Amino acid sequence: MARARNIKPGFFRNADLAELSVEARLLFIGLWTIADREGRLDDRPKQIKMEIYPADSFDVSALLEELADTDMLDRYEVGGKKYIQIVNFTKHQNPHRDERASAIPPPPGGTAGSATDDADGEHGASTVQAPCEHHASTVQIGLIPDSLLLIPERGILNPEKTPAQPASSEVQARDPEPAADAAVRFDAAKFLIEQGADRQTAADYLALRKAKRAAPTVTALRSIVSEAEKACMTVQAVLGLCCVRGWVGFKAEWTADANQARAGPRKSLHDQRKATLDELTGRNRHAADKPNPRDITAEVIRIA
Repeated sequence: MARARNIKPGFFRNADLAELSVEARLLFIGLWTIADREGRLDDRPKQIKMEIYPADSFDVSALLEELADTDMLDRYEVGGKKYIQIVNFTKHQNPHRDERASAIPPPPGGTAGSATDDADGEHGASTVQAPCEHHASTVQIGLIPDSLLLIPERGILNPEKTPAQPASSEVQARDPEPAADAAVRFDAAKFLIEQGADRQTAADYLALRKAKRAAPTVTALRSIVSEAEKACMTVQAVLGLCCVRGWVGFKAEWTADANQARAGPRKSLHDQRKATLDELTGRNRHAADKPNPRDITAEVIRIA
């Protein structure tokens, strides 16, 4: 049964493997997945073809010879049965602990599956994940690091590796540093009550500001108090007006405009100037205030 194995990018740059055909290189990778934990498998080309090249017509036996000629694998016979040993398999792979032990005898007179050579591997085809430089993530580039080996045939993370330890309880329990102004907290309701508003009106107004997402800051509330003084109104009256009309703020001119509206339409500049001129010249004096005209008809008749 096929198993999950690791592969390193250096495999594709290996000079010895580059001399092989593409089919042989792909076959080499496929052999890792059907070999046991020691890198051994039955030397049965037809069966191998069914596992790796089921839809192709490649000569798997010739491809195996091609790999054997470059010392990538060892084809041997024990007790009349033929086997394959992948060279340096146990050095470059990390089978899961639950994978079954090999039932295939090792090559006679050698341990090719666990042979050691230089750090980069004789053929440079190591499938063990190399440490990443500059803290680069191997997960982001699709590689499987040694700490995240897959369980064969199931594809889940290896439970034998120690999971990441939770953050230190000392760090988690650390109290947040107090804010610089934590000692001075503004009580908006208390401020409005001190300015003359009753408790209910202050609470209603603050609820209105909260509903409209207007923070009751010191600056905003002081502005309302100042505008109330300009309008010659109490803070209680201003807050009540705001609650009725749904205002979160207040301007003194708003009440002046309302009073003007109740007094009637505003006169134009021409009418204002005419009224001023009439006042100065006396032309706008009421008829009742004017003296009655003198009737001199009788006097004229007498004289005549």
